[in-house]
Amino acid sequence: MRGDLVRAWVARLAMQVAGNGLTAYAFFHFADRWRGTGDPAGPVAQAMAVVTAVVVVATIVAGRWSDRLGGRKPFLGGATLLVITGLVGMAVSPGFVGAVIGYGVAQTGLSVFLALHSALAMQMLPSPETRGRDLAVLNLTNTLPACVPPLLAALVPAGAGLGAVFVALALVAALGGGTALAIRSER
Repeated sequence: MRGDLVRAWVARLAMQVAGNGLTAYAFFHFADRWRGTGDPAGPVAQAMAVVTAVVVVATIVAGRWSDRLGGRKPFLGGATLLVITGLVGMAVSPGFVGAVIGYGVAQTGLSVFLALHSALAMQMLPSPETRGRDLAVLNLTNTLPACVPPLLAALVPAGAGLGAVFVALALVAALGGGTALAIRSER
């Protein structure tokens, strides 16, 4: 059980790193892909609003299906594939619309992963007497990842652009998803 909690912690940390990087660099990536007239801020804000609405609905639906089917890991695996696909899609898309679609796919996968990962982690907590401590340790996965995306971006070769950053984030997300699928217990 303890090993599973460590795996859960690493999985969430990696996925949060990917999510923080996506949030940190998405606007700059969209602005770079914008070919319309005027300031890209309005179209980017509209695209992000639409994506947010889709993400909310998709996360609730995935959570409900996960409850009905009684398993979290198949959904975590599917969500991981969405994150990876979306990030790689953003990296390779030469246009604004493709980048927005990639962003939407990645954000949907990220939201579903984090919601269902929370459900799985709560099911694995070993003891009512230590739940506060255990949740505090798991919560570090929400705060530490904000430090990683700038370091990750610094490792990308100069001139490679944000596409390379999104590919690196996809690899981090793959690590997180793979680690989540390695969790042995699923109550």
